[in-house]
Amino acid sequence: MFVLMYLTLTKRKRFVALASATIDAAERLLAPYKINFEKNPRLRQFYGKQEVLGMWTDREFSCACGAKFIALGAGSSPRGMRNEAIRPDIIYFDDYDTDEDCRNPVTLDKKWQWAEQALYPTRSISEPTLVLWCGNIIAKDCCITRAGKLANNWDIVNIRDKHGRSAWPQKNTEEQIDRILAKISVRAQQGEYFNNPIAEG
Repeated sequence: MFVLMYLTLTKRKRFVALASATIDAAERLLAPYKINFEKNPRLRQFYGKQEVLGMWTDREFSCACGAKFIALGAGSSPRGMRNEAIRPDIIYFDDYDTDEDCRNPVTLDKKWQWAEQALYPTRSISEPTLVLWCGNIIAKDCCITRAGKLANNWDIVNIRDKHGRSAWPQKNTEEQIDRILAKISVRAQQGEYFNNPIAEG
């Protein structure tokens, strides 16, 4: 999160389009950015007050640094989005896939088509665009795996690394991981914490 904020506050990027499965989910994911711009004293100290009156809503806001943030649900109309002359230069998909969508190939194809044919083309051809996908691999075929196959770089981070140790020991101790995993099936563990969805049957 703070990397994207840094890129906008330092004017390296000017327009963040955050897409999620629904508009409500996208607004929830955009909320921490808005709250930090409003209330983080360190950000205010270094970069000044960022709220711009009249352009500060839960779904879309513009900052004094010149950056714009917008939340989009899958299927909404992104065409024509601009921040003055700037097209989205960060396109960020977060928790875009849902279990329900991945069980229906027609729905999954529609969501992928929206990402690929509606949102992605809002970017500028002549300017570099950062495209990020964050979320779990919840099915063998899902939007995040389709995007991963096209990505220049794809990092898959599990709760435990290849040596079986916590991938983030400062946050998740072995005891905490063991306690959580003991309460759910192997199928649920693999799908949620190891990016290895296991199909029923």
